[in-house]
Amino acid sequence: MQPSPFALALIAFNAFACGGSVTISNEGGVSKPTGDAAVVSASDAGDSAVPQQRIAIKFATFKSSSSTDASAWANYGSNIDGLTTNKDSQDVCKRFGGASSSVQSDGTGGIDNSWGHNVMPMFYSVGWAFEGVGYLVIDETGNGSLRLPGKGATMVIPVVLARLDTVGTTSTFSAVIPVEELVSVFKSVAGRISLSLCGGSALETISDQIRTSADIPSTGLQSPSVTCNAISIGAELTGVVDEQGPSVVVEPDPCGH
Repeated sequence: MQPSPFALALIAFNAFACGGSVTISNEGGVSKPTGDAAVVSASDAGDSAVPQQRIAIKFATFKSSSSTDASAWANYGSNIDGLTTNKDSQDVCKRFGGASSSVQSDGTGGIDNSWGHNVMPMFYSVGWAFEGVGYLVIDETGNGSLRLPGKGATMVIPVVLARLDTVGTTSTFSAVIPVEELVSVFKSVAGRISLSLCGGSALETISDQIRTSADIPSTGLQSPSVTCNAISIGAELTGVVDEQGPSVVVEPDPCGH
């Protein structure tokens, strides 16, 4: 008898939670983790009609950068694009107009984490930082959402090509965030962070700074012939447990939108 889709999802998560990696390839397939971990997919179950399974986790801390250490970002994440690049590299995507060449600089061992390097410092400057309990829900292809609560606002951020490398209750997380979707998410909560971001030049300045942080194509495959339309993200998640979390409660918009 075929196991149920729900049972398969639990098998996949339990294997991941006990140690190993869930790796999403650029081609959208799932590569098998090493060690004792295993990922159960529809094809493994012998039934192509089985829906894609999901991994849902809760985490207590999210370390992607530091407000006191400007270089901390370089140690969080993974080498998503398989390259090790610096500000002078030519084998990378075309940056957003006005973006500094430093945006394409990688961290330790080729780590891609423009979120920690470039986006989080902007959020720190307007008073937003991770606090509370976060959630990540992704399917077998690495597509899903990252829920990050912070002062005044919770951001629910779309992610693709997500990867988790887990030991015990600590995971190394990496993914790609489509840049225009991140801009939309930020604009939807900006007024809850600060009333000065309800509109006008301040909001547009931050939005363009997010765009100039784009360092990777949404496919994860670098090429000088394509435009950078996504932002790499890397983080260390601690206190990881199997839990999807409650629905997001949308607070009234102080900007009156």
